[in-house]
Amino acid sequence: MQRNEKKILEYLYQENEHEQFYHQRYDALQDPEQFANFYDQWKDRGAELYKKRLIFPEVEGSWYPVDMRDEQMGSIRLEDNETITLCKHNRYTPVFKHRHTFFEILYVFEGKCTNEIDGQKVVLHTGELCLIAPFTEHSIGVFDDSIVINILISRAAFSNMFHSLLCHSNILSDFFSGSLYLYQQNAYVYASTQADFSFRELLLDMLDQQLCAREYRNLVKNSQLVLFFSLLLQNYEDQIRLPHAQKLENRAVEIIKYIEQNYRSITLNELADHFGYSTAYLSRYLKKATQKSFTAIVQEIKFDQVCTQLETSDRSVAEIASSAGFESIEHFTRLFKKRMNQSPSQYRKAHQE
Repeated sequence: MQRNEKKILEYLYQENEHEQFYHQRYDALQDPEQFANFYDQWKDRGAELYKKRLIFPEVEGSWYPVDMRDEQMGSIRLEDNETITLCKHNRYTPVFKHRHTFFEILYVFEGKCTNEIDGQKVVLHTGELCLIAPFTEHSIGVFDDSIVINILISRAAFSNMFHSLLCHSNILSDFFSGSLYLYQQNAYVYASTQADFSFRELLLDMLDQQLCAREYRNLVKNSQLVLFFSLLLQNYEDQIRLPHAQKLENRAVEIIKYIEQNYRSITLNELADHFGYSTAYLSRYLKKATQKSFTAIVQEIKFDQVCTQLETSDRSVAEIASSAGFESIEHFTRLFKKRMNQSPSQYRKAHQE
């Protein structure tokens, strides 16, 4: 199936309604009198700005998304209930600090962008990308014709989607494992693909799946993103960098990754034996590194797997619970309702509609 090049290029290069508004505001900012007139047009229309998802920091009541959750990925960007969502960063958007519960990848398709991530300035140019961990405060500025593609990945689906990647020991698997389960983590990791056109083509293919609403697009996008990371490691692993000011706790990452690989039946005693620690020491160590108990970590990994299966498969709830290591469907259902405030069936219906 051929890509719809015209639709993709129009989406990337033509100014959409949001960009036109932000461009007008940006131009008005260059002249105090002009900005005063522009502000007067909107100062009493905060509710309208909020409804349109338009950021105007000077107008009370306008949209200002500081904290965003996984379920907002679709409503903010393009589609609802997506495990992976791609979009162009709207040029001239006012710079604002925000954070969210999902992973974000910034890829500079053309030009450059200026970011502040966890208090550090990060400038990216064509072919460079940055992976931002959940709950990291950051901002991005694009005030010219540069094209920056955002890729949003929900945490709930991540560990299952990238299981093969996380099983290997490399800089990306360490970053993702730390971001998912460690309390002290790297805020971001950045890399250069040296303007390799194969990455650009892969992202264009992913955009085509989404913009054209192709059948099975979620499955295809998931596979394409796994391929993206795999090629990044294969060809440019030496170009991947962590912030110099932060280091991952290597031992904690190893322990978390071992739990991820054996979460269905792992016990604290077995984990302690494997790493040569007493159970008491390991329990305290995990609590310090993750701010969570061993049981809470295992449950979080299990529920990540369960939620992904409920969202993307037709397997029965009992099968899903059993495959994740829950011995009793009744016990699983109680835990799920307590954690999600709804039953597994209600969750599936909401995310598969």
